[in-house]
Amino acid sequence: MARPADPGRRARTLAAAADYVLEHGLTGLSLRPLASALGTSTRMLLYDFSSKEELVMAVLTEIRRREAAMLAGYARASS
Repeated sequence: MARPADPGRRARTLAAAADYVLEHGLTGLSLRPLASALGTSTRMLLYDFSSKEELVMAVLTEIRRREAAMLAGYARASS
């Protein structure tokens, strides 16, 4: 019997990948070390994001979203 789908897995992986990129940067980013650091496999990264390019785009979008939320928080606090 197949394991039931986990709809939150991609979001959790994306959040962890964004944390990894913020700590280590994008220069020389390789799927194997990333997958190892996230406790997953390259196969699962590609299953969730289709390609390394899609993963990088999603990570950059997530980082931008975080920055926008942080700036909005600062703007509310200073008002």
